[in-house]
Amino acid sequence: MKGLVERIRTLLPLLNEKQKRLMLAVEAKALGHGGIKIVSEMLTST
Repeated sequence: MKGLVERIRTLLPLLNEKQKRLMLAVEAKALGHGGIKIVSEMLTST
């Protein structure tokens, strides 16, 4: 999880809105069941 948070914090400022949504969707899908919730909670806690 720590690697995911670091990757998101590093990349998000460099991406436009469409790219951000695509990247977060890919990360959520890679996490599997509950991935959307996990990514969402990470974004609201940063």
